[in-house]
Amino acid sequence: MKSWAQTLCLKNDEAGILEYKQLHRNCWPEVLKALKTVGILQLKIYLKGRRLFMYMETVDDFRPEVDFPKHMQITPAAVEWGRVTSALQETAPEAGSGEWWTFMEEVYDFQDQYLKYVGSDGPVDLGVSVETYYDRKSTSSKKPRLVTPGEITLTEISSSCLNSTLSQYPILVCVVSGCAGILIGLWGGRSFGNVAQPN
Repeated sequence: MKSWAQTLCLKNDEAGILEYKQLHRNCWPEVLKALKTVGILQLKIYLKGRRLFMYMETVDDFRPEVDFPKHMQITPAAVEWGRVTSALQETAPEAGSGEWWTFMEEVYDFQDQYLKYVGSDGPVDLGVSVETYYDRKSTSSKKPRLVTPGEITLTEISSSCLNSTLSQYPILVCVVSGCAGILIGLWGGRSFGNVAQPN
């Protein structure tokens, strides 16, 4: 993963500054998808007065001079976004000839400095992979399935059997439709009556 920092200014126009902020609170989905496609992992823009600061994380082979223009070719929405936002911007005084967003020099890295002057017990990057950034699939998004009447039956379990094997920390295993859940409790020598089992 690579990180980048750039700066730019907004024009001295209060209404334009408000418009710029509003646009970035409601970024167009096509633009977001195009940025992701060319390798953007994270992108944040900060504003102080009229000065913009952009922090960006990308895949290792990201090349700004190639991939930024490439995202404009993916969708006309990216071209329109650039037209609308650039009308509200102006180059920073430090910008070189032909520059728009100006790249900034990194002068401090906390992790590197800690490793160099304190030791190896300092904080490190989480090491999140590109796949982790882009794979948002989660089983938690699935709708829960309700158990229907008659789907489970109750079976008597001998308290002596339970007490002989789980004398101090009994474990109740409940299997419902192929999903096992294990509940461990400090229940001493208590016995269990009915335990649900699948049909």
